[in-house]
Amino acid sequence: MNRIFNLLGKFLSFAGRAARTEYWITFLTVSAVVYAIEFFADYAGVSGDAFLFLFIVTRTVKSMICLPVSVRRLHDVDRSGWWYLVPLATFVFAFFDGTPGPNRFGPSPKYGMRRVGSVSVAPVRSDY
Repeated sequence: MNRIFNLLGKFLSFAGRAARTEYWITFLTVSAVVYAIEFFADYAGVSGDAFLFLFIVTRTVKSMICLPVSVRRLHDVDRSGWWYLVPLATFVFAFFDGTPGPNRFGPSPKYGMRRVGSVSVAPVRSDY
């Protein structure tokens, strides 16, 4: 339940990093909702200008939700958000594991970060 509240808290934020799980949950959920709305509108007989308007609105909302999480996902693999403009870059990098430990965009959402003296270190994972 905390993950859902964390996702909602970072809804439109471009700052920080997003783990693969956060990216895929957001992308697939929003896509499913958008496609369901469009399917039921088509099934209900909405056509012409009304369907075009609905299509534009749903795709705009999808972009507004998915763009920030895509940029944060690129940050997790230590890439600038400008990589989003390269076709398929976000999709390809979505499968890469994020940088372990902190990078220039913040602490790792997967590995976390802890302080040892004045140095930030990533914890050692034992589930490899």
